[in-house]
This record gives sequence, structure tokens and C-alpha cells, in this order.
Amino acid sequence: MSDQELWISDPEKWLHEASEKYELFCVVMFRGSWCKYDEAYLQKIAKDPLKPVGTHMVAWTSEGPEGAKKAATEWKLLDDYDFVLGDDTNSLAEYLVEDELLPKLETVPIDEAKLSEDKMYGPVTAKYPKGMVQPGIIIYAHKGNMCFHWEAKATEENAFGAANRPLPSEIWKEVKHRKKALDHGNAVMPIHGDRLKTCLAPDDV
Repeated sequence: MSDQELWISDPEKWLHEASEKYELFCVVMFRGSWCKYDEAYLQKIAKDPLKPVGTHMVAWTSEGPEGAKKAATEWKLLDDYDFVLGDDTNSLAEYLVEDELLPKLETVPIDEAKLSEDKMYGPVTAKYPKGMVQPGIIIYAHKGNMCFHWEAKATEENAFGAANRPLPSEIWKEVKHRKKALDHGNAVMPIHGDRLKTCLAPDDV
């Protein structure tokens, strides 16, 4: 069974194996290939100069395989990401909520998502049969230890989940600090992105 199949059929096993395989493993969840905020943020977090060399990067969307392929191609994500995954069954997102890794990760029906057309590259054509998963991030360090997590809270002030995401430079600074502690045998508590400065104000894209 390929990794691509495993993250749908058994997301718990996929995440466990992947997070233990790499010194740093990061999953960035995005809304879809139509979202200007998503493109901007996926580029910011992957290209930030403080990102540790060798970080295994995964971008994931509930838009499905076609949406993932479109984003990967049009945004050139594979220059910086090891995988760009799309799953409209939301298997990974559901597991992250159920196992309380990202307990506040939000999923909304696409027709209730309050999308701003001026922040989109075009109309949303994907069906999102199990709902659109809002942005989220989970990062593991030292082979299997979660050190960072964040879920978007959809409010009018942040363009209903699109804007005000954790500043990448602060994310990587905190991740490096926790990885260093883990490397020296110390226990760490993961930091939540809500404690960090934000980027992507509602008018930034």
C-alpha cells in the first residue's frame, strides 16, 4: 500500500510512521486551490529563512485530489513541499480532531463558508462532500514528538478562517527551541499558534 493510500485508509498509522521517520515533519492544511490566502501562506511558511533544513513538508486539502494537483501545479508547491495531498473524505482531518491533536479544527459545509469572491482565483467547483476543512498546522520534531499545533477559528475579523495565521518565522523559532530541548532529552509542551504573532491580514491578498 502506498503512502498516498495510507493517509486516507489509515491516517493514524500514516501520521505515526511519517512523524517518527523524520527529524521534523510538518502538515499544513489549506482550504483549496481557489484561495489566495492559502497560496500566500503555503509559500510563506515553506520559504521562511528560519525553516530548518530537512523539514519534511506536506500540504493537505479537503478539496480532493484534483484540487491538490491544481494547487501543486499552479502554485509550484512541489518546489518546497514533499507531498501535496487532497482527500475529500476528510480522513486525516477527522482523525486529528478525534484524537485531540487538532481538537478545534473546523469543517464547514462549502455553501456556509462565507467565502469572499475578491480573495478567490475563481468559483469553487469542488463539491466538498464532507465539508471544507479550515486551515490548520501540526508539526512534529525529534521523530514523533508534537511541538506545534494550530487551528483557524472562522470569524468575521479573520475573513472567516482565511486570514490572521501564525507568523512563520515565529513558528520555526519555537519549533527549533523545542527540538533542541528534545534532542537533549528534555520533555516539551507543544505551543499553540494562537500564542504567536500573525500574518496575512484580511487585506493582504
